[in-house]
Amino acid sequence: MGEKNSSGQLFAGKEEAKALDPGFRLDADEITEAERQAVVRAGEHLTKQAEEAGIEGVWLLINGEFTWGDGESTESQIRKMLYSAFAYPSPKVTLEDAQTSSPGSQAVDSPERTLNVLLDSPGGNLDGAYTTALYLSAYATRINVHVPGRAKSASTLLAVGAHQVYMSPFGELGPLDTQIPDPRNPANTVSALDCYQSVDYVRKFGFATFSSVLPEIVKWTERRIPISDLINTASDFSLGSISSILEGVKALDFGGWGRSLRIGEQYARKLLEAKAREAMVRESTSGAEVETEAGTGEKLDPQRIDRIADQLVYGYTHHPFPIDYYEAGRLGFNVEQMKKEVYEEALNVLASCKGKNFVGFLSRAEAEKEAEARRADRPTSAGRGSSAPREPVLAEDGRTQQMSRGRARRGESDWRAEDGQV
Repeated sequence: MGEKNSSGQLFAGKEEAKALDPGFRLDADEITEAERQAVVRAGEHLTKQAEEAGIEGVWLLINGEFTWGDGESTESQIRKMLYSAFAYPSPKVTLEDAQTSSPGSQAVDSPERTLNVLLDSPGGNLDGAYTTALYLSAYATRINVHVPGRAKSASTLLAVGAHQVYMSPFGELGPLDTQIPDPRNPANTVSALDCYQSVDYVRKFGFATFSSVLPEIVKWTERRIPISDLINTASDFSLGSISSILEGVKALDFGGWGRSLRIGEQYARKLLEAKAREAMVRESTSGAEVETEAGTGEKLDPQRIDRIADQLVYGYTHHPFPIDYYEAGRLGFNVEQMKKEVYEEALNVLASCKGKNFVGFLSRAEAEKEAEARRADRPTSAGRGSSAPREPVLAEDGRTQQMSRGRARRGESDWRAEDGQV
């Protein structure tokens, strides 16, 4: 297992794919229940304003860094709150189901539900962001992501998986290149793309040196030396100019940089492919034409999916590059500008968080169910949770049993196996 320093940076020993805007941090203090209620009250004004703007559905807020793994990680909080509000998710219609059913029929009874995600995040763990996107899609037939300010780095994956993105003129998404410990100073982080492309730059420099040196040698020798000998001379000169640089690069590190970059690329591609399949399912079940993205008239075919995923990881000069409303549309997001009134109410919601992390519902009915589940999860003076709704956990013999979340968290039983699998 790896170690982290006081600022949460990872040292060697444990893999963690992170894409995080280094210039944006939130208070690490846990938000209180009273502060949560204040956020929900502010959220009621937002939901009302959104309805007046024609945006329907359930609202939730993700404010803070995406985390993943044991404890109160982002995806764990999302899973619990969705389960508390909507119970076990219904299976969705697969493309195979749709192709074997008649147009206009539903192969599986999946409820129509729109989730509106107010998102303000510096990014964080790519696994956590991707898993969150999967959980949201399991409960919704449509996902809208609203970005009044910054949804950088890993949090951009939620926008990738959304059916509609609403951005203010000040909103920013960000590239998906992963952050790794800086080889020069492991206490700091650097984009894996910087390391990967620096080696590629040295390679190109070597080729350019060879291409410029060979003609000069031919000219100096007045073609009196066989060209094969001159090629060897030019090659030795070119390799000598870059060998000292490449000696400092370990093959394992170079391979690791490339593999870490493919994490963001693969996650983006998977989410885009899921949207393309959903569109084909809708076409098969309703007879309607497959939706296009971003008003470009283009469908999410494999080539376009590859282009978007590649651009998000490899296509920008540096990790903090701001992908604004116009760039998001050019890239291929189905993006619309936020209404002024909705934007202002969204800012009020974020301000009510007082700089603290918040993951939870803003819609009143769902927020009350979530609060009831939290009360059931909180141990009483006797050391046990209340008799409020309980979530199934896996017993040692593999059968499902009902226990309070508080007992599950304290280790009396656990829904995860030791290796992290359900």
